[in-house]
Amino acid sequence: MRILSFDIGSYAVKAVELESTFGRIELADYLIEKVVETELEDVQVQTKAQEPQTTQNDAHQAQPQKVEPKPSRQVLQNAQLAAIRRILTDRQFRYDRLVVNMPRAWITTRVFNFPTKDKKTLQNSLNFELDDEVPFAMGDIVHDFAILNKEGPHSTLYTAVALRSDILALISELQTLGLDPDIITIESWSLSQILRRTIQKDHEGQPLCVVNIGHRQSSIHVCNGADPLLTHVSSCAGADVTRAIAQTYNLTFDQAEKAKVEGAFLLTQTHLAGYVGDEPLTPEQKQFSTVIGSALVPLVREIKQTLMSYKSQYKVSPRAIYITGGGSLIPNLQLYLEEQLKIPVFPFTYMSRIVGPTLRLSEASEAQISVASGGATAVAKLERFHLINFRKEGFSKRSGLGSFDLKTFKRPLKYVAATLAFIYLNLIAQALILGARSGKQDAQLERAIKSVVGAVSPSVLNTYKSSPSTLKSAVTKELAKYKDVAITPAQPQISAFDVLNKVSAAIPKDMTLDVTNFEVKEGRLKLVGVVDQIMNSNRIVKALEETKIVTEVKKDKVEEDPKTKRTTFEFSAKVAEAKPAEVKDVKTR
Repeated sequence: MRILSFDIGSYAVKAVELESTFGRIELADYLIEKVVETELEDVQVQTKAQEPQTTQNDAHQAQPQKVEPKPSRQVLQNAQLAAIRRILTDRQFRYDRLVVNMPRAWITTRVFNFPTKDKKTLQNSLNFELDDEVPFAMGDIVHDFAILNKEGPHSTLYTAVALRSDILALISELQTLGLDPDIITIESWSLSQILRRTIQKDHEGQPLCVVNIGHRQSSIHVCNGADPLLTHVSSCAGADVTRAIAQTYNLTFDQAEKAKVEGAFLLTQTHLAGYVGDEPLTPEQKQFSTVIGSALVPLVREIKQTLMSYKSQYKVSPRAIYITGGGSLIPNLQLYLEEQLKIPVFPFTYMSRIVGPTLRLSEASEAQISVASGGATAVAKLERFHLINFRKEGFSKRSGLGSFDLKTFKRPLKYVAATLAFIYLNLIAQALILGARSGKQDAQLERAIKSVVGAVSPSVLNTYKSSPSTLKSAVTKELAKYKDVAITPAQPQISAFDVLNKVSAAIPKDMTLDVTNFEVKEGRLKLVGVVDQIMNSNRIVKALEETKIVTEVKKDKVEEDPKTKRTTFEFSAKVAEAKPAEVKDVKTR
């Protein structure tokens, strides 16, 4: 299953694609697209000044002006929608589930404890509590909860609440881009799912804090182990550092942002008391660090307040802080926060533990895509009652026939269509092959019938083929016409092999004989060869006569070579006939 997750921030839109197969999770792809803001992006449009009115008609001046309708509430800015559009244009994603994190400014969270484990009772009790907690009518909100733990008869519920109109606006804005999310979750739940799979053993069951430092806002999430319990959103973030640099050094916002990304750093008291590397600190470096540290003072103060609030409620302090987000990439920020908060601070590294140690992402990429990765991870291994999802009830993607989406079944339908096409082609091929074989067999059957019963008309032939009993009667009638006669086969002849075998056996063994021609044709034997002495030719004639297989032996030629004393001979003889064969009875017509 491929899962595509979007984290839509004010500085960048992050897209992460995970592939979950057989319990394993692999990172298929990820993209980070910066949100390009124009100078007037967040400036409200001023009403136009009234044009000078003419004095020709007082009644005309008294006409009421048209009131412009109030613009509808927009969850995503145009720049964020444009960034998503660029991502979809640059990369063709193929996914089975689409996850989108609801921007943190549009939701609120609560934690409730109920003395029951029954889900229906929990839902009714939660509705009653939210009616008192949320300053909106229950019909105007949508909420979802996850059961964190069940200890004894008690249950702890982590609940997220959003306005129904905001969820509808988010879905509509995404659908204009061709996106229809299956799950709309929240940042705190996404980060807690990463923490659930990467938490260190010595921190299991202990309170931890995750700080996500963004561009315009920073989120402070305090968890008990991996269960989120307290969330606070701070307005101090990376943009405050950029503005401080711009004001101090008289730079534009873009110039200050570039200076922050490329050269920002923090100095702790340890650094100020010594050296950075082998070179002493310069006054400019100290001033630059002071500017950044001053901009982060509100964030440090709000982290302290959040930790104190958690301690006052749960009587225990968090054991460690994990930092993530683009703003956490400032060098020495980890040491700076440890010095200010007196708590161990760690970078939130997680990807190698989720997908395996073979994958290594850069520190910057891993920090920026943490929320998007958490959203995809939460869906990859679902646990019962363990997913915060606003896409439910009236906003359910598949609630009713009107929202039935064939795109969900696109891949299975392709496989079914390919299978059916293969079956149909196979049936057609088999039909053609069987048709050809059937025609060939019909032709053979017709020839066989004609060879037995003789030439018949096509109608009679069809009758024979369709009625085996009629064909059997016709064949039986034809066989009755045959009668028994005795046939004497022709007198067989003695073969050349038999003659050669007899002659070879009769030739004396002490004779040197070279046969150049041995021929049996039309009952006559012709033998041509060479012997070492002329007298041996007589011995050959005698040997031929003793075989009884040849008669009337004649010396057609006998010549002795005076030099070599070798004799060339040429004999002929009549081959005797074989004995008459036995007479056999056969049937003939």
